[in-house]
Amino acid sequence: GTKRALLIGINYVGQSGELSGCHNDVLNIKEYLIDVLGFKEKNITVLMDDNESERPTGSNIIDAFKDLASLSKSGDAVYFHYSGHGGKLRD
Repeated sequence: GTKRALLIGINYVGQSGELSGCHNDVLNIKEYLIDVLGFKEKNITVLMDDNESERPTGSNIIDAFKDLASLSKSGDAVYFHYSGHGGKLRD
């Protein structure tokens, strides 16, 4: 099957609580997926707040998950990585 990944890294640039390693986390994981696990770059979606990648807005994240789900079939491998702040929210 096809190997697909969604990688999200949010450093919160210019905001209080700014982080410094989330973009590096994503780039390292991407390199590992390609070099070690044989993922193709075209099947890896990256969302980061680095002014180069697609921005990790709420709607972009939801759309990326929808795309991942609609493209994936039985027998495919799907990997998700998130690096950033976390929190709890009631349903």
